[in-house]
Amino acid sequence: MYNRDGFSNILIGILMAVLFVGVVGTTLLVTKRPNNPVPSPTEQPTNLSSENRTTPTPTPIPAPASKTLPSVPIATPLVVPTPAPTSKSAPAPAPVPTPPPPQSQKPQPGPDIFVIEDDGSIIQPDNYINIFQLSRKFYSLHPDKNDYDFLNVFTTFDGSYKVAFHLPVKNEIKGIDIPITTSTGNVGSSRLLAINYLGYSYFLRPGLSQNDIKTNFWVISHELAHYWLMYVGIDPEFGLSDGSHYAKWADTGFIRNGEQWNDLTGGWPWKDNGDGTVSVNNIKKPGFSSLSLYLMGLIPASEVPGIRVVVPNDPADAGFTNVKGKFKIISINDIIAKYGARNPSYQNAQKNFKMAYILLAKKGETPAQYQLDAINYIAQNYPSEWNFLTDSKSTINQ
Repeated sequence: MYNRDGFSNILIGILMAVLFVGVVGTTLLVTKRPNNPVPSPTEQPTNLSSENRTTPTPTPIPAPASKTLPSVPIATPLVVPTPAPTSKSAPAPAPVPTPPPPQSQKPQPGPDIFVIEDDGSIIQPDNYINIFQLSRKFYSLHPDKNDYDFLNVFTTFDGSYKVAFHLPVKNEIKGIDIPITTSTGNVGSSRLLAINYLGYSYFLRPGLSQNDIKTNFWVISHELAHYWLMYVGIDPEFGLSDGSHYAKWADTGFIRNGEQWNDLTGGWPWKDNGDGTVSVNNIKKPGFSSLSLYLMGLIPASEVPGIRVVVPNDPADAGFTNVKGKFKIISINDIIAKYGARNPSYQNAQKNFKMAYILLAKKGETPAQYQLDAINYIAQNYPSEWNFLTDSKSTINQ
């Protein structure tokens, strides 16, 4: 008889034996596996700890299955470790280059500056310059610019004229000992009063700084002042003038703001030593004396004090200190009696003037940039210099 219970017991025993053998085999495989499997070169240990330990966590052992499979490492996402800091600091990253600022336009001639290139009729052999032909050329090129009283001429080259000078064109002022002149056809303008030739050396040669140029502003003022000065008093009884400047023996010094000034057009600030001799004071600044301001139409005759003139014991004395001599006084009434009162008078005299700055270049040549910069600087800054020298009594281009 088939015994079901006995067969079942045999079957259960067989199954338990199989299970026992499987467990023992699995255990043997696990004990032969390294405790810290080393990843392949393309794999990196993964930090799974909340404390950021660098030791990798062992891979969990899978539960026994119906088949025993070889254990392999678990692949993890690639993690590149941050290198540890070293004592040598890493080089700073290269700075990002800053784009250069936009190029600014080079200064061009201002509104009262005119560059004229010779057409073959202005500059003669040996760099001789026909000033009147230059003036005519200017007005032919700029017929709408007939409102200038003075033309200042500069050159980009060293011309045959080595000094600055003044060319009178038109004069309608009485009482300053200059002939009345009204013919202006040879210069191309009915209004132009005079031309000042200032050339090259004072302002436009290489190497001059703005301070050098400003220091030489006195040259412009000196030539401009020759429109009015200094022609009265050439007669021996006066001894004030040498024909176009104050004479050596004329005392043209004056005090302004506590400093010793002297007239731009000559003379010296003489002082009485109190022992029968006279000497020249140290000059701090050049400007215009009261007599000059009167002749220029900037102050009334009533504001001109007596002018002292040294009468030396020896007229040929070339000294400037301890000169034996004495002073004589020339009054403004003496001058008016000899030359007449100024007309137009102070009340009606012109005090505001227009001035052009002409830069002459040779045929086929253009001015250097530093020369354009220099003449721009002059045109922008000289008017305030003139206003200062005249004690705010006259203006240019304002």
